[in-house]
Amino acid sequence: MDVPVRFRLPVHSIQRSAGPLQAGFSYCIPPIPRSFYMGRKLYQTVIFDMDGVLTDSEPLHVQAEKETFASFGVTLKPSDLYRYMGRTPRILIQGIIEQYGLNIHADALYPRHSERLRNLYRSRAEPIPGALEFLRRCLRQGLKLGLASSSEMNLIRIVLQKFQLKDSFHAVTSGDEVGRVKPDPDIFLLTAKKLNCPPKRCAVIEDSGAGVRAAKAAGMFCVGFKGINSPEQDLSPADIQVDDFRSWDGYPLLSEGVR
Repeated sequence: MDVPVRFRLPVHSIQRSAGPLQAGFSYCIPPIPRSFYMGRKLYQTVIFDMDGVLTDSEPLHVQAEKETFASFGVTLKPSDLYRYMGRTPRILIQGIIEQYGLNIHADALYPRHSERLRNLYRSRAEPIPGALEFLRRCLRQGLKLGLASSSEMNLIRIVLQKFQLKDSFHAVTSGDEVGRVKPDPDIFLLTAKKLNCPPKRCAVIEDSGAGVRAAKAAGMFCVGFKGINSPEQDLSPADIQVDDFRSWDGYPLLSEGVR
């Protein structure tokens, strides 16, 4: 199938013989046959987010957060939590404390919240349908894989062990390793550095608005994954959006996806 490609180009990269152009405008390039990409590896690495992409863990976070703050008489609403998707738990805790004017320090509350999350992950974390098979398809095509998650490393280790992925990733980065978290690009840039891959050859799969903005700020191709438990997220900056790994052919990350 031929698909039209629309993207933004700097003026200096377009032939001026076609007439005067204006900076910042979108130009429609004629349809390019998918067969053109057959066998071509456009990206060297795929960097996965974890929560909401590999594991359906957002409901676990919501439960832990509600339980953590219920002891202070706070009943959290979904709108209180969705804005923090893709951010670190520490940022969420600090934000809720400030929002409700609670007389407690985030450093005192975080260990309780973290322990709740670890117990929930061990007992109830499940993979996103089709995610693990897609990951294996990436490996079969010789792509390097990275994991860049705002979660703490203890949670990442639980998921990697539970899903038997300990040897699948060439680089793993947690939110605790960077000074600035999503939507800043630091976590993706650090992961690319670990993978020894230039950002323009990296593709990211993200389910949160903050994560998508971070990937684009890093100069990477971004797939916005529309998970059923990742609502109210603005994925519009993503290069493409998918809602099910099982029905996605992998284009343009996988050359085998070309039909």
